[in-house]
Amino acid sequence: MKKYTRAVKKKRLQTAIDNLTEENQLYVLGVLEALVFAQSVQEKAGQEPVNLNDHIKEGAYDEL
Repeated sequence: MKKYTRAVKKKRLQTAIDNLTEENQLYVLGVLEALVFAQSVQEKAGQEPVNLNDHIKEGAYDEL
């Protein structure tokens, strides 16, 4: 069930991103790159990477 829910959320997010303007897509890409960088720095420092799903409000993507 989790895989199905994750797939649905991913599809909704992809659809929402596809509907953004090119400029806004670049902003979203920049945020994602910053998150990947922050996680890699944590891993190199020996800390457990943060699971972003633990910090996202339930239903945050419902309007997507």
